[in-house]
Amino acid sequence: MLAAARAELARPDQPGSYAAIIARAGISKTSAYLYFDGKDDVVLAVKDDLIARLQAVVGPWAQASSRTDFFERLAAASTRLHQHLVRHPDDLQLLSTMSSVDSAFDDWFEALVRDGLRLELIRSDVPFELMVASTRAVVATVDEWSIGRLLRGQRVDPCEAVELLKGLWGTPTKRGRTK
Repeated sequence: MLAAARAELARPDQPGSYAAIIARAGISKTSAYLYFDGKDDVVLAVKDDLIARLQAVVGPWAQASSRTDFFERLAAASTRLHQHLVRHPDDLQLLSTMSSVDSAFDDWFEALVRDGLRLELIRSDVPFELMVASTRAVVATVDEWSIGRLLRGQRVDPCEAVELLKGLWGTPTKRGRTK
């Protein structure tokens, strides 16, 4: 049932109804309701499954041993996610239609910013919560832009977010600009 729901919800033309999901699964309506209460319930299950797969691809943020290691780890996580989405167009399509997926990565972003602060790569004059939210917002914006490009078959540099984050994280100078 979940595989059928993933396939039906990943359709780029128009994600199907609960009846279409049930038909794709090849089960009776009565049987379908043994698994899910309706379309909202199955959409939530598909979303949870997508989040779990993406979290497995990105992996937990592990403390970096150096500044160079920090940026290499960040670029590697971005590249792994990009490669996964290219190899799994159903996940790419689902990601384009699912909202609030990025909130599932709150712990990852907090660990990333904490590690960047420890290595003095991230400016410390901004409240921690604001820096985490800003970092997540930059990544979410780049993700949205990248997903759109990938869906149109256009090339994407998986490290675009890293370059934007370096600007956000830079230390302020006396004139208020970043280094």
